[in-house]
Amino acid sequence: GTRLERSDYCYVSHPDFHCLDNSTTDDEILATELELVEKIAAAQQIEWLANISDLDAFNFSHNYQRLQLQLQEHGLTSLLGLPIVFQEEVLAVLIFMADCSHYQEEGASVPTFSPDWLDLMQSVGTQLGTLMQRLRTEMALKEANEKLQHLVAYDGLTEIANRRRFDEYLDEQW
Repeated sequence: GTRLERSDYCYVSHPDFHCLDNSTTDDEILATELELVEKIAAAQQIEWLANISDLDAFNFSHNYQRLQLQLQEHGLTSLLGLPIVFQEEVLAVLIFMADCSHYQEEGASVPTFSPDWLDLMQSVGTQLGTLMQRLRTEMALKEANEKLQHLVAYDGLTEIANRRRFDEYLDEQW
């Protein structure tokens, strides 16, 4: 399978909120973050936590409380993990976090998502997976075509332009 790589990309919709410090050197937090991604990838289904206090539901082998504390210190109260899947292979995992504390302050419970909405999100993840795989295939095809063009125009042993390349160059100049 494909090895998932950690990305430090972060989008924040609130101007007063800053991304989590992705340059953390805390090995325990990094290991827990990686394990969270791996668990969502292994499940190959959307994961929704209305309350970040329920992070223990993932049954981490690492001490998850440090990550949980860091998220809570940043005001994050809920988590949505969305695996991007193509033909049963997880290409990426998107993790969305939000501050839903204003619901609790107003006396309302944290909103839950209907199964239909979660199915829709899962379908979006599947469509993104198809698109990602298509782009990867197109890039590989472009690279193969560039190599082929080079093989057609240059001698394999000497790397000197051959007659075909000479004719192309002549046409370009005239």
